[in-house]
Amino acid sequence: MRLRTIQRFISSYFTEPSGQKYLFYLACLCYVMVTSVIVIVEPYISIPCEEDTTQSSGLEFGNSLYVYSKCNNIKHAELLYFSRVDCLRGRHLLMAAFLGALIGYERRSSDRPAGIRTMSCKYISYGLMGAMHVVLMTRRTVIPV
Repeated sequence: MRLRTIQRFISSYFTEPSGQKYLFYLACLCYVMVTSVIVIVEPYISIPCEEDTTQSSGLEFGNSLYVYSKCNNIKHAELLYFSRVDCLRGRHLLMAAFLGALIGYERRSSDRPAGIRTMSCKYISYGLMGAMHVVLMTRRTVIPV
């Protein structure tokens, strides 16, 4: 009896439009749009950083493509309390969503089963898995043998 009540509530939630749902969806859309704009314009915003440039990153090997900065992980009010690394990962996810939508549009136009939404979600999930892999691998300590 209780299961049917829950099923009725869930099915009515997704089928009956209401003002509260539209307001919630509008708030979510506004948050995503503002976050996307912040993530995109972050490289053009100059944020002061008080960093001692004489210190090294503590790495024992050189990597010419890696620029270590303690300021990259500091959350700034100008960036809605995101760090520069968060913004970089956000740009990667936006690019994954855009390219996934582009591939999905191409598949939809040629009458293949996976469309825009499927491909966007697929590539966003790939981007999230890649980002989580990088985060987990950089925090892992290597024990010398």
